[in-house]
Amino acid sequence: MQRSRRARVRKVGCSGLLLALAALTGACGGSTPPPHDQSDNPPPLEGDSPSGGAQAPASSQDVQRGIDALQAGDAQGAKTILEKARAADPKDPQAVFYLAVAYETLGDATQGIELYREALKLDPKLTEAYVNLSSALLGAEQAAEAADVAGRGLKVSPNTPDLLTNRALALEAAGKNEEALEAYAKAVEASKSNVELRYTYAEFLARQNQPDKAKEQLTALGAQAQDAKVLAAAANLFGQLKDFEQCVAFFGKAIAQDPVPAFYVRRGVCHHGRKDEAAAAADYEKALASDPNMADAHYYLGLYYEKTDKKKACEHLLGAAAKEGPYAKPARERADKLRCK
Repeated sequence: MQRSRRARVRKVGCSGLLLALAALTGACGGSTPPPHDQSDNPPPLEGDSPSGGAQAPASSQDVQRGIDALQAGDAQGAKTILEKARAADPKDPQAVFYLAVAYETLGDATQGIELYREALKLDPKLTEAYVNLSSALLGAEQAAEAADVAGRGLKVSPNTPDLLTNRALALEAAGKNEEALEAYAKAVEASKSNVELRYTYAEFLARQNQPDKAKEQLTALGAQAQDAKVLAAAANLFGQLKDFEQCVAFFGKAIAQDPVPAFYVRRGVCHHGRKDEAAAAADYEKALASDPNMADAHYYLGLYYEKTDKKKACEHLLGAAAKEGPYAKPARERADKLRCK
């Protein structure tokens, strides 16, 4: 049986993997790294449950109609049908659970949370309600309760990946770092193919001053991930951990999948970190060949040429200074020192 929701792997706001991608692409309000001196569809009712047992059929014809409407993308129609089913039998946990899904799908998370709580009172063994409720509470920034709900769910359905993930995220959000580290390890073990979760764990390990363990997770991610943006995010984190060799290697994998100009710039920064200035400059040039307006590539090339070719240095520094963003001020300052015109 599929989950009614996916676990919230750092989808609260714009953080974790999403924030790493934002830093690379400018999405979600992400800022460019500073210059260096050089779905959730409801589950079918047949099949296996998260704990491995057979799932019961729909409790009533109206509940089945509500599920069908949800799966067809008609949340408003599902809400109307499921409210009728709930009125007919207020003690039916399925009617309440799927009504909660309908409300949340329609954007009313507060009512969804209350209905998930009600569903669990009616059926304390409803694993999907623990998953959805903990996820919704994370979205509402109620981390302590989210961790408690996920923990209660795990007593009912041990080793459920979504619950393990939500508990780890909630413990981190609640500031319980030691517990979160242990919870992340369990969640990753239960969801070995989940590269987004593995990245989130690696990032958390890095923030907890465990760089070697963070690198282990990134290396494992590299053996699994095929998506260029995921590989690039991992490369960027390697760079933050000062492992410039792996940073270059992972950006190489990402570029092989999708030669995004920003990836060339960030790989160039990592070449700079490993003291290969020629390779860095070559990557900045490749980025500008694809997008001549990249302020960061102009800025870094300006730094590269400062000691060898004042004309080219000024050209690139002034190019960066002319663009809005974090590179404009430092580029102007460098250009003024060189007396660029």
